Amino acid sequence: MDQNKFDYNSINPGYYDRIFHQRKGIQSKWHHLKFSHVQSLLGDYGDHLDIGCGPGTFIGLLDENKRSIGVDVSALQIAYANQHYGTPVHKFVPVTDNEPLPFSEESFDVITIIEVIEHLSWPVIITMLKKAYQLLKKEGRLIITTPNYRSLWPVIEFVINKTKPVTYEDQHISKFNKKKLKEIFKECCFSDYQISKFLLTAPFTAALGWNFADRIAALEPQWLKNCGGLLLMSEVRKIA
Repeated sequence: MDQNKFDYNSINPGYYDRIFHQRKGIQSKWHHLKFSHVQSLLGDYGDHLDIGCGPGTFIGLLDENKRSIGVDVSALQIAYANQHYGTPVHKFVPVTDNEPLPFSEESFDVITIIEVIEHLSWPVIITMLKKAYQLLKKEGRLIITTPNYRSLWPVIEFVINKTKPVTYEDQHISKFNKKKLKEIFKECCFSDYQISKFLLTAPFTAALGWNFADRIAALEPQWLKNCGGLLLMSEVRKIA
């Protein structure tokens, strides 16, 4: 993985985990709905890898009887993750820039890469995705999310950059839409994949009530999300 110019150790350990556990406000609901959606797609897995796991929040939500490993370039976030979410089967490992991931080929049923690729340069993304594909078992899946820059996301990012202590100004260096995702998958020689969109108005209704936002998320039709969803969701399947 590639940090580029941004120092990810400059983010306080557990910063995003604490936002998640606030259980109030738009940003917290955003992470809840996002993780819930990704979790619903994991299916029946035995071995799971989360690339760019940060403080370990997502793995902390998963089945404690199934193996999950999180990796991240920030040793501080990994230390936080091990302290708060580490178990005999949920483990967190620091990785170094531009070094291969320390796992054998065909080790995982599913690999999640949740809002990571936008932090990386195009060549680094291709290298990482190809390696992740090799780590999948036959019929295994990559689940990838990233902001949809052909939506209202740029406006939201602008507001975050002006109002929040941790901004995306120097972090998001690759900006994706559905077409660009297809281009990068083509360069990776992926052929079996699906791309959809999710998260639209629901997170913003959290201001009217935490559970109210959940109801809105359930009511939003998929066709509407596919028109204007703020996040892109990709599932890449490894062909046997």
